[in-house]
Amino acid sequence: MDLQKQSSEGYTENKGVKIFYRDHGPAEGEPILLVHGLGAQLVHWPPHLIEFLKKNRYRPITYDNRDVGLSSRFIGKPSFVLDYIKYFLRLPIQSEYIIDDMAEDGINLLDALNIKKAHILGTSMGGMIAQIISSQFPERVKSLTLIASTASTPSPLNAPSKEVRAIMMERSKNPNPTIEEVYEREIKFVSLIGMKGREVDTPQFRQDTLENFQRAKDGSGYGRQ
Repeated sequence: MDLQKQSSEGYTENKGVKIFYRDHGPAEGEPILLVHGLGAQLVHWPPHLIEFLKKNRYRPITYDNRDVGLSSRFIGKPSFVLDYIKYFLRLPIQSEYIIDDMAEDGINLLDALNIKKAHILGTSMGGMIAQIISSQFPERVKSLTLIASTASTPSPLNAPSKEVRAIMMERSKNPNPTIEEVYEREIKFVSLIGMKGREVDTPQFRQDTLENFQRAKDGSGYGRQ
């Protein structure tokens, strides 16, 4: 199945912020909005997942969150470490936007596609965005699916491990790495959070990583999200 040929894509705009999306169709399918996590582009969704949903009569809709991929970018270089400490101490964090704005981006996309209600699936930070969508716009949600996510509640119990935090901080400090640095970082990251015993450094993994890197080389939005 050629998913690219069957999909349509474009931009929608929310208060001046442009959001790039891909509507995988079919138009008669049950709409399901896929909300990705921290720093992830819409191309990070596995093609076999999109194909599975389409075969089961769903209409997958993916998009780049603001500050990621082909969507609008912001400026500023926040301190990941300092903001992380403030988060756990429940202190205010200065930011160009908050997670509620990202939830509105998703609702605005549904509006642009004339979709009144949709299934919402969020992974990682996308799961937090999905929770905001379901709590603030319950009339727009048919169902809510959360993957590898949590509530936005500061707690050591749901905090990333020391090793994962180190990689996240390094990524925030170095938003414009070389492709070799990206390979090394992603292999370490996936090895830590992925399925144990699964080979990570495969030719397909490197090809996918290269394509994602070439699509949007500016990774500065990771620290701001």
